Amino acid sequence: MSEFSGEKIFDLKSAKRFIGLKSVSYKEYLAARHLFNGNFLHQGAILMNTSLEKALKVYLLVNDVNIDLAKHNTVKLFKLLEKTNAKIVTALNRDFLKILSKIYLSRYYEKLETGYNFVILKNQFLAELDYTFSYLDELTKFRMGRDKNFPDSKYNRDKAEQLDVLVENNYIISNISKEQYLAQPEYVYEFRIAPNYEIIEVLYKTQNTYEPSKFIHEALKILPDNHSVQLSQNKNSS
Repeated sequence: MSEFSGEKIFDLKSAKRFIGLKSVSYKEYLAARHLFNGNFLHQGAILMNTSLEKALKVYLLVNDVNIDLAKHNTVKLFKLLEKTNAKIVTALNRDFLKILSKIYLSRYYEKLETGYNFVILKNQFLAELDYTFSYLDELTKFRMGRDKNFPDSKYNRDKAEQLDVLVENNYIISNISKEQYLAQPEYVYEFRIAPNYEIIEVLYKTQNTYEPSKFIHEALKILPDNHSVQLSQNKNSS
C-alpha cells in the first residue's frame, strides 16, 4: 500500500535532511537485520529503533511536522504520525515501536533502574521490522533536479537484485505468509536489572507459545524465593 499523493519542493537544507534520514534509515535497517540473523538481538533491536525512528521522521518531515522534540523516541513520533495521518497508524503495531523505544534506553546501563526488563523474540521482531520498514519506505519518494521520474528506492533496487542481507529470513521477499514464517522455532532473549543492579540475560530456543502481535512481555520475573526467575515463556530457570 502506498500513500504517495503529491509533490513537495524542499530548500537545500531540508532536502539534505530528507535524503540523509531516508538513506541512513535504510542502512540501519540492513545493519539491524544482519545483527539479528547473527543472534545479536539486543544490539539489533537498538538499531531497529533508530532505523524506524528515521523512517517515521521522513514522512513527518514531508508533512511539515516538527520532529526535533521527539529526538529518538519512536513512541512520540508515532503519536505525531497519528495526528498527521490516522489511516497510516492503523497499519503499524504501536507496541512494537513502544518496546523498541524502551530497549533503546539500555544503551546506557547507569540510567536503568532495578526491575527494568524486556523480551526480544527473534523471528517476531524481524518479521515486524521487515513489514514496518517496507510499509514506511513506500510512503515517500524523491527525485533530484529536473528529473521527471521518481526512481525506485534503494530498498526496492536491492530487493530486485536479491541482496543477501536483505533477503535472508525475510518473509516478505520470500513470498510466504507471516503466519508460516512465525511457525518455526523461536529464539528468545530476556533481559532484567536485578534488585542488586546485577544484569541478568538469557538466550534460549523455544516453540512458539506467544501471541504474534504482542511485543511486551515481562522478562525473568523474580520468584518469591528470590533465587529463581520465570522466563516469559513460562519456563523456570534458577
